[in-house]
Amino acid sequence: MKRMMILLTATTMALVPFASNAKKPPNISDYELEVLSCSCASELGPAEGDVIYTCDVSWSDAIAGAVNPATYGASIDVEWEQEGVAMDGLRSVDLEYDWSEVCDGVACTVEDKQFMLTNYTDQTVTLTAAVKAFENRSAGKTPRNFVKSKLACDVAPIEPI
Repeated sequence: MKRMMILLTATTMALVPFASNAKKPPNISDYELEVLSCSCASELGPAEGDVIYTCDVSWSDAIAGAVNPATYGASIDVEWEQEGVAMDGLRSVDLEYDWSEVCDGVACTVEDKQFMLTNYTDQTVTLTAAVKAFENRSAGKTPRNFVKSKLACDVAPIEPI
């Protein structure tokens, strides 16, 4: 029995490099959709360096009339960069809604989604609306490796509170 266990362990370890080089699934989308518009207003927040963004995002309603239950993964992706400093990272603000409330069969619209970024006054901030649609299958939501529809958000200049 011990010998069998050692043999199985050795075989498993020998196959690990092959498994790590396995083909990744293709980037696909269950539904064709398009981000139609994204616009954001910005204002100074309650503390120095805080910026409050209020965004409106609209996209084509690709899951209207779907045979299988379907849903959206929608977010506003936030990137920031400071002059002379490498990219600090990427954040995402999820748009979590009951899609039946924000979609009308033609388009989906999320209005007045508000979020705050702290200490970004000396940095360049880029906001991008990103949406994907996917089916809920018997094993749950399908893998989240889909191509997102993206559109840069227009950002109005900061207005003092």
